[in-house]
Amino acid sequence: MRANLNYFPMRQTRIKHLYCMALSLCSLWSLAQVPPKNWHLLDHHADGVYGISVEKAYQELLKNRKPKKKVIVAIIDVGNDITHPALKGAIWKNKKEVEGNGIDDDRNGYIDDVHGWNFMGGCKVETYDCVREYVKFRAKFEMATDTMNAEVKHWISMKKQTEDFLTFRQGVFKRTEPAIVALSKLNSYWQKKLERDSIYIKDVAHLNLPAETDSSIILAHTKVLRKVLQTDSAKRSSVTLQEVVNAYQKVVDLYKGQYETALTMIEQRDASYFRRSSPGDDSYTNTDIHYGNADVSTAMPHGNGVAGIIAATRLKPDVKGIASWVEVMPIVVVSQKVIGEERDKDVANAIRYAVDNGARIINISIGKQSSPQKELVDASVRYAASKGVLIFAAAGNDGVSNDEIFNYPNRHYADGGLADNLFVVGATTSGAELVWKYSNYGKNEVDFFAPGDDIYSPAVAGTYNRDSGTSYAAPVAAGVAALIWNYYPTLSHRQVVQCIVQSVTSGDVLVTIPGTSTKTTFKVLSRAGGIINAFKALKVAASMH
Repeated sequence: MRANLNYFPMRQTRIKHLYCMALSLCSLWSLAQVPPKNWHLLDHHADGVYGISVEKAYQELLKNRKPKKKVIVAIIDVGNDITHPALKGAIWKNKKEVEGNGIDDDRNGYIDDVHGWNFMGGCKVETYDCVREYVKFRAKFEMATDTMNAEVKHWISMKKQTEDFLTFRQGVFKRTEPAIVALSKLNSYWQKKLERDSIYIKDVAHLNLPAETDSSIILAHTKVLRKVLQTDSAKRSSVTLQEVVNAYQKVVDLYKGQYETALTMIEQRDASYFRRSSPGDDSYTNTDIHYGNADVSTAMPHGNGVAGIIAATRLKPDVKGIASWVEVMPIVVVSQKVIGEERDKDVANAIRYAVDNGARIINISIGKQSSPQKELVDASVRYAASKGVLIFAAAGNDGVSNDEIFNYPNRHYADGGLADNLFVVGATTSGAELVWKYSNYGKNEVDFFAPGDDIYSPAVAGTYNRDSGTSYAAPVAAGVAALIWNYYPTLSHRQVVQCIVQSVTSGDVLVTIPGTSTKTTFKVLSRAGGIINAFKALKVAASMH
């Protein structure tokens, strides 16, 4: 029996160690023990890492072969920097639409959707489902006395989750703000003492401060810096104090923004408050699906990281997309300034937009633990299935079993039955544990694993960075599916999935269950029981062709 865990403990698991979270936000990596930038593309036997063997496929199976058909992959996410050099020629273009003329040239209901669509419109902030549900039903149920009524019980649960949400986020930024002040003073002290601008933690963490030093600075020095080194001294060897300060500030900005956004919605008593001016839709009905705007650009790197894994030009040695001939279609459903949870309505309409505009694959590297309007998403998933469109979704980054908790989107229809076109992907690492330590897993609820830790991919403004998460495992799977269709376009969506499932590797290798020291195998942690492998999948595809 799966439990519907509330927001507070689920989200808290992601930042049990604030130090680790802060550092990961800045993608701070060392030169030592870091895998090759393209490790996810490599082969275990040839290169010593459990990549997907796609470079081997290009060298041995696809050499001197041209792809037969272009594949469009929709990226339902936060948007993309469509001018990034690594994505040149890889961004979908609606040839029936004239850019900037303010006319719906192709009459699909979306004006100027040349490169995709933004269902958030001009709305840059959002909050979580628990807050929205609490506010939505507050007027109806706050004076209710029948606490056994199902709707009242739901509202009481949402109220409690909202209170926990606010308490936790306020606690995080209030505890972190003094640490930033102390760390900044500590940085200034060592800059003056050592007469240099960049103070590396490894150089000062084990030095002693004068006894008369302010106690808050001593605490920052003895607790924070040494804790950072203890988390992984090899990886953190090149981290500076200023980088730690900047990372902590990002944590404060994120959590304070989420806290204040939720409070504003509660005070306004309006669950659609931030969307009133733009996109201006009714958030809880789906009678009008043509809302939002055509601005799919963003200054956030997440969407480009996802897109680059699938479609980056294969000209830069360290950054190569998996597929040969592909275009990515940006569709925005996530707020860009204050990040909240995506609305089911937006996800449902994004799926339909993707299908109607030619996408054969949809990547959804977002997720949450509730789905108030799941019936809308289910209808769109069914629609995609009827058109033979595959959907790959991230398993989640809580390090827990999806067999025990709800994580959305998933293949279960609310009214019964299972989607045969939606697949949930867990993340692997290049390290000995193989399963990434924060990846969700599940014998019944996660389909297969793919590389998702320490992935080097495009960011924004022409830059690149390393990042980790099941967000980056899902597009690896989507990229392999696109590659199969590049060369074997007549295969059905079921056959493409069969190619992937039948070719997973490392099923019997011992791996570490996330959040524990317990060893098991991939067969216990996923339905297919292994890591996807492009080389083997293409061989299976060839046998079907």
